[in-house]
Amino acid sequence: MKKQFFLALFISASAALASADCSLNLEGDEWVVRNSAGFEIGRSLSKAAATEKKINAENANQCNVFVPPVVINPPIPRPPVVINPPIVVNPPVVINPPVVVQPPVVINPPILADWPAFFVSNLQGFCNDFDRSQFFAAKNFAFSGSGLDLSSQGATQWALNYNNTHACGTINEYQQRFSILRNFAFSGSGLDLSSQGAIDYALSKVEVTSVEAAQFEINVFARVKNFSFSGSGMDLTSTDSEQLALEWINDRCDHTNRLEAIISRFISEKNFAFSGAGLDLSSVESIRYAARSVAPMSRCGEKLIRYAR
Repeated sequence: MKKQFFLALFISASAALASADCSLNLEGDEWVVRNSAGFEIGRSLSKAAATEKKINAENANQCNVFVPPVVINPPIPRPPVVINPPIVVNPPVVINPPVVVQPPVVINPPILADWPAFFVSNLQGFCNDFDRSQFFAAKNFAFSGSGLDLSSQGATQWALNYNNTHACGTINEYQQRFSILRNFAFSGSGLDLSSQGAIDYALSKVEVTSVEAAQFEINVFARVKNFSFSGSGMDLTSTDSEQLALEWINDRCDHTNRLEAIISRFISEKNFAFSGAGLDLSSVESIRYAARSVAPMSRCGEKLIRYAR
């Protein structure tokens, strides 16, 4: 089958060559002779000369040019292009740090000082004082050097004002309270104030402080002041020890048995910290160490830490 195809192709090509002549065409101003393949054989401005060249070419068998057919090879099949799917990059796995469970914060309940509730009788009111007994007692108190230490005229006016603002029969209670508070404020073992400063202090508290309450506060003050001033205690200056003791009673801090326990523990901790067999700290550092050690025992422990400087 293939052999017959090529034979027919050859015969067809031979027939085409046998019948093919050169061509003569006017191209521009010249006559051009071309063979069967279209290639130029010659040219001339004269048609006759050109015709002669055509005849000579045909006689010389120059017109018949075999041009083999162009065999177009079938396309070579190629495997299909495989487009790989895009590579999906997974996001990095984030490993969360372990959750640290914090222990619950234990808040110790505040240590409440059992400060005694003293009864304070109300002295205020009005007194008609028909027999003038309270007037004279009030005037003597106001004029006395151990009282308000006023002038005669000032004492008279103070006595009149007292009867207008206080009930009858109250001047003796007033004088007792005042005397205790003034002596405490004026004493060197107390607040060590001037005479007028002691009077002003007593007047500021006499209406709201009973005799029992005043004496109780004075005892607590004295114990705290002695401890804070002592070289075996906090070793403070006189001024600082007085200020600490005053804050202690004003804020109703620890007293009696609890106060004694705190002082005893403080001295023990201070000696341990200062001892060469213990922490071997300086005197100042030993006091600070002791203050921090006993602070949790006291409702006013922050005062001990603040003054232990």
